[in-house]
Amino acid sequence: MTLNNPKIFLTAFAVSCLTLLLMLYLKPEASVKRFTATVASQTLTQSLDGHRRYLNVITEDGEPLLIQSDPKLDCPERSQVLIEQENNSFTKVNSYQVIKCYQHQ
Repeated sequence: MTLNNPKIFLTAFAVSCLTLLLMLYLKPEASVKRFTATVASQTLTQSLDGHRRYLNVITEDGEPLLIQSDPKLDCPERSQVLIEQENNSFTKVNSYQVIKCYQHQ
């Protein structure tokens, strides 16, 4: 079986396109969850491509997380942060993003 025959080539191309469209259509959607956590510490690092800030937070469940955040966002120790967690069921990878920092008064 060779793809030199136009009928075989077009059939294989059509099946490939349909398979790709089906995979894109059936791709599971990511679920998004928001929760608050307490900042345990923060670290600001400098590299050749700019600054990076990392927040070490403790969730309400007591789970520690290390999350990269915007370098301009200053969240002191014991402040509360709103975090968005995206669960991608296709890749089984969780991603976290700091949405807002509530300064502890």
